[in-house]
Amino acid sequence: MRTESSYGWLVARDPAARARLAADVERLYQVRGHEPGLPSEADTFAELETDIQVHRYVANPQPLFSRLPLDYRFVPPPVRAAGLVLIDRLHPVGATEAFPRWPQEPRLDDLRTSLWSEAAAAAGLMLETPTYPDGRRGAVLLTHDIDSRADIGGISDIRVLERRFDLPSSVGFIPRISWPDRGVIDELVADGCEIYCHDLGHDGKLPYRDLPSIRADFDRFFEANAYARPLLRGFRSGQLLMTAGLLGLLAEWFSFDLSLPDTEHGGPYGSNAGCATVHPFLVDGLLEIPLTLPQDFFLANVEKYDSARMLSTWRDKLEAVLARGGVAVVNTHPVWTNPRRQREWAAYAGLLETVAGAGAWVTTPSQLRGWLLGLRNG
Repeated sequence: MRTESSYGWLVARDPAARARLAADVERLYQVRGHEPGLPSEADTFAELETDIQVHRYVANPQPLFSRLPLDYRFVPPPVRAAGLVLIDRLHPVGATEAFPRWPQEPRLDDLRTSLWSEAAAAAGLMLETPTYPDGRRGAVLLTHDIDSRADIGGISDIRVLERRFDLPSSVGFIPRISWPDRGVIDELVADGCEIYCHDLGHDGKLPYRDLPSIRADFDRFFEANAYARPLLRGFRSGQLLMTAGLLGLLAEWFSFDLSLPDTEHGGPYGSNAGCATVHPFLVDGLLEIPLTLPQDFFLANVEKYDSARMLSTWRDKLEAVLARGGVAVVNTHPVWTNPRRQREWAAYAGLLETVAGAGAWVTTPSQLRGWLLGLRNG
C-alpha cells in the first residue's frame, strides 16, 4: 500500500518537473535523516508519508465497543458521551507527546512543504502557490452523516441554511439503517449535492469482518439498488474506523474515501489518531480526503464547548487548512446540528457564513477528485 499526496500536483503542475522534484525530495530527505517529532524512521519520504498517513491509523487496535455482541448504539448517547469524556480526561488535549496533535497537526505538512521548496530552489524552479478553480486558495467540503432514518428529516433544515449561502453539500446514508426513498436522493442531486455510502450498518464491526463477507454485502446492496451505483462514488466508515483490509477493498466500488481524520481527539481509538495531513492523497488509486475539521458531536458533547467556542475552533482550523492550500472537510449530523439545538445550530450557521467569505472552492468530493486528478495527469 503506497500513498501519493496531492500537494505535489498543486505546486508543480507540469508532470515532468514534478517527477524531477519528487526525486530530489527523496534525496533531500535521506540527507536530512530522521525528522524530530515525527513518529516514523522510514528510509524514504514516500515510505514516511505512507507510514504516517495510513499505516499508523489502520494499525490502531479494535475498540472495545466494536467487540461487544450487541450493537453499541443500544447504549444511550449520553452514556456513550460520558465514556468519551472520561477517555478525553485521561488524554489531555495539550499533551505535548501526542501525535497527531489536536486540533492541528502541522509537522508532516511542514516537512513536505520544506522539502519541496528546497528541491525547487536547488533546481532553479518556482513552485506554484496552491490554488483551486477560479484562483481559490483552498477547497471546502460540507458533509453530513445520516445515522438513523429519523435523521433524514433534518436534511431539509440543513439545506435551507446552506442554500442561504449558495453552498452545496454531501450526504452519507447507511444502507441498512438510513437508506432513503429515491425521491430524497433525486432531490439532493438536483440541488447540486452528492450522496455517499456511510458504512453498511454503522455498528463498529465492518472493518473487522472477513473480506469475502464485506465484498458480498456491498455487492448485494448495489444489486438491490442499481440506480444508486453511479451516484455512490464515495464511502465513510462508521466511527471513522478503518483497517488495511477494508481500505484496500473500497476501490472495488468507490473512487474516494472520507474515513480518515487528519487529527481526532477522544474518538473511538482513545486518545489522538489521524493521518496528519490536510491534503488529500491517493491510496492505491483511491483518493483519501481527510476529515480536517472537528466533528460537531465531539465539540459539543465531549469537549463541552459552547456555541462561541465551537465556532472559533472551526474558524481557526478552517483558516489553517486554507492557508496551506488544503481541503477543509466539515462533518455534521442532523441529530446534533439542527434548529432545536441552538448551540450547534448557531455555530454551524456562523461557520457557513465564514466559509462563504473565505475565498475557498466549496464543492463535492467527486468534483474535487476529478479536478485534482486532472492536475496529477497533466
